[in-house]
Amino acid sequence: KKVFSPKWHFFSYKVILLLFIIPSFKFIKIPVKNKTTSIINNFYFFDENTSINTTNNFVFYVFLLWLLVFLSCLFFKIFCYIKFNKTLSLHNHSIEDIYLINLIEECKKKLNIKRNIKVKLNDSVYTPMLIGILNPTIIFPKDISNIKNIKDIIFHELIHGIQFTLFGSTPEWLNEGIAKYLDGTYSKGIKWLLDNYINNNPIPNQEEIENEFGMHEYDSYDYAYVMVSYLIDTLGKDNFVNLLRDKEQIEVVKDDLLNKSINYYNEKYNEEKSIKK
Repeated sequence: KKVFSPKWHFFSYKVILLLFIIPSFKFIKIPVKNKTTSIINNFYFFDENTSINTTNNFVFYVFLLWLLVFLSCLFFKIFCYIKFNKTLSLHNHSIEDIYLINLIEECKKKLNIKRNIKVKLNDSVYTPMLIGILNPTIIFPKDISNIKNIKDIIFHELIHGIQFTLFGSTPEWLNEGIAKYLDGTYSKGIKWLLDNYINNNPIPNQEEIENEFGMHEYDSYDYAYVMVSYLIDTLGKDNFVNLLRDKEQIEVVKDDLLNKSINYYNEKYNEEKSIKK
């Protein structure tokens, strides 16, 4: 059961980000305490060489408000994370299926993963996920053995483990787009994806892809894959890797990225078609 909606989580993230960038150290003028003044009295009174005007008082209270909101948001996120992990742990099960264990090891070897990444089965989730900061754990639905293309799914989740180890947390659309770019899901290519799906449906808003990934009827992974492919093709792989380490630059390049990506590939394939004619 979802206690807080994804929109509320996203809103709290934005508040925390805003609070982090506020230059609070410029807001407060630290008063100098007179040696003859007690600590308690100095909380209210300052010596004759210390002056705090109305503006400074106002700014001081603004800072206190900022601090209160910041701590509230911080504790809220910590509470949600602890509650989430606790709920998952109640339904976690160790993998006993030898086939699955061998399959996981095969995928790890293919990706050259030497770090220990725990894998658990869970009867309360319906889609694979990667959790944990210091000790990453991949969570699979309990009935994973009945899922088609299970090897591809394991491979996809292990890619997430590598991403997090190398680059830390990244936006979901970027995170999933990279995994789809590497796991071979779209082996038929972008042109096939455009002709058979993307160009035949309304293009979603950029904000939907960023803030409501996977929450709509359309396949968000398709669009994430196209955007990541566009960034790699236009920036080059080295610059793309550098981009993943620059959170501020990610915020810059994502502006209208979906439309830019789709237009780029449509123009590219139209030009190729006209040249062949």
